[in-house]
Amino acid sequence: SAIMVLVLCMGLAGTGRADMWLAWNDELSWDFDESTGCLTISGTGDLIVDAETDEDLVFPWENFIDEITEVVMKDGVTWGSFSGVFDNCSNLTRITIPKSMAYIPTSSYSAVFPNPKLQAIYVEGGNPTYYSIDGVLCQKGEGAVYLVRFPGNHPAVDYTTPEDVTFILSNAFENCTSLTSITVSDSVTRTGDEVFANCSNLSSVTLPGIQMGSDSMYDGGIFKGCSSLTSISIPEGVTRIGANTFRACTSLTSIHIPQSLTSINDYAFGGCDSFTDIYYAGSEEEWKKVSISSDGNDAFLAAAVHYNSTQIDTPTASTEPVTATPTSSTVLVNGENVSFDAYNIGGANFFKLRDLAYVLSGTEKQFEVSYDTTTKKIALTSGQSYTAAGGELAPSGATGSQNAAPTPSTILLDGREVSLTAYLINGSNYFMLRDIGHLFDFGIGWDGETRTITIDTSIGYTAG
Repeated sequence: SAIMVLVLCMGLAGTGRADMWLAWNDELSWDFDESTGCLTISGTGDLIVDAETDEDLVFPWENFIDEITEVVMKDGVTWGSFSGVFDNCSNLTRITIPKSMAYIPTSSYSAVFPNPKLQAIYVEGGNPTYYSIDGVLCQKGEGAVYLVRFPGNHPAVDYTTPEDVTFILSNAFENCTSLTSITVSDSVTRTGDEVFANCSNLSSVTLPGIQMGSDSMYDGGIFKGCSSLTSISIPEGVTRIGANTFRACTSLTSIHIPQSLTSINDYAFGGCDSFTDIYYAGSEEEWKKVSISSDGNDAFLAAAVHYNSTQIDTPTASTEPVTATPTSSTVLVNGENVSFDAYNIGGANFFKLRDLAYVLSGTEKQFEVSYDTTTKKIALTSGQSYTAAGGELAPSGATGSQNAAPTPSTILLDGREVSLTAYLINGSNYFMLRDIGHLFDFGIGWDGETRTITIDTSIGYTAG
């Protein structure tokens, strides 16, 4: 039997149904307000009947799915077994769960409500299973409280899990790219898999002594793809770091490991090519007893081990001037030759911040730069066109090597403080090119034969 699809006109209220396989519940109605972008669903029963064929599921609001910014489900609506009802609403920012909805299907492979612009999940009072704290979805269980989903675009960049949460479900923070710092409360005793996967700006993690992952500590890629994480301390009591735990944490350089650890599994540190130091709480003899898989842990096995360590030794940033050598390389920006006043310091290329903002203005990776003379803060705003201050791309007139002093200014990206390597040379701030590429996600390449640096705003940043 062919599937009937009911075509609904944008902006009109109505009910819809397909055939017996992909039926839209007769008891439910929907209304879309074009002026607010709000989709309201009301009635009694599940949103959708279980599919019994491999046919694609088509929702009544498919024709204006990109215009939906809010979903409100009224009391009487229940979810059913199909999990991805609103997954394709790419501009969804808010969703309200009614008190009648006591079950939402979750997956161990992907986040519930994975919408990239989602800022808040609300729950109507009186719901027997779910509740919301500051827009974060939580679930009451038998003897446990679960954190189900931290919205992907939640405004908090520094977050502490609620004190009553005992279990963080799989993928709960997955792809939360604005999150920079997470503190897991002492009440948490366990988590699911890939909890913080691909939180690409997460740079600070504080953990209690918990069992994280599907089997034991840190299994299932808990921090996989956290490319801004540079160091982490594993709490005492943890016995195992499971497979893929820190895989593709490309900036991770050091870790503190407790005496309680007995094993490290395959690819726990796979792709951690920046890794250099292990700080171990026990002795060298105790370290030799730790079972470490040789599969995918090359950088970890090659790292220096510091025994009887109580914490990671973080070197104090030097305030002494360094020597900056003029960069002689050709620079191509989106294929066009651009002449920059740039320097090489310690093998890395440093460019004037305003020069980069000037040449990238008008591209999808543009950013604005401002400076507060009172607070001495440099503010970077992603996605905004650059306002020229005058003198961009102008040669400094200086010749030969120069003294470069570490920049004393605080640097803010979209209102949050970030740590970047920067130097003050002849009154101008020079930033490491790769830091800026990583921050605004544009491609950077190097051709050793032609000594050419390439900047490409059509692709994302990859570590090199």
